[in-house]
Amino acid sequence: GLNISLHAISIPDTRMAHVLQEVVIYGSSDAVGQDTMNAVADSLWAWILVGAYAVYVTVLIVGWIRGLLRTVRFLKGNPYHRIGRFIRLYRVDGEFGPFSWMNCIVVPGRESGFARRAALIHEVAHVSGGHCLDLVFLMACTVLNPVCWLVMREIKVIHEYEADEEVISRL
Repeated sequence: GLNISLHAISIPDTRMAHVLQEVVIYGSSDAVGQDTMNAVADSLWAWILVGAYAVYVTVLIVGWIRGLLRTVRFLKGNPYHRIGRFIRLYRVDGEFGPFSWMNCIVVPGRESGFARRAALIHEVAHVSGGHCLDLVFLMACTVLNPVCWLVMREIKVIHEYEADEEVISRL
């Protein structure tokens, strides 16, 4: 190993050496208190933001579940006809417009003739285009980023144009 001996080292030339004055740093109770107050305020704002986000997510999920349950209750017990292997067509009496949800198309009983055919083509375009899946994906994205609501509104407009184009091209 190393053999180190401790002994005084003399510095022969001290012309460049300066003697520093002793500096004592005292902690101010006001400064420490202010830092603590800032940390508490920052922590409080963080908790407020987390709480607001939790309320936002809860409201979203509760709204989605309520909508899903309402739709399932609305379709449950109503007879349907199959269009192809995948699509279910419900003809239901009531005051509402035609709509599609997942693989289900609902057309009011009062629709007939040209209006019924146009509505069916329009809604089949939504189902076969997977528009519901786009919207479900964007709904999930809104949990992470509320700005996705704006994107979802624009995507819905594009979906309507695509479905309307299908009606125009087929009639």
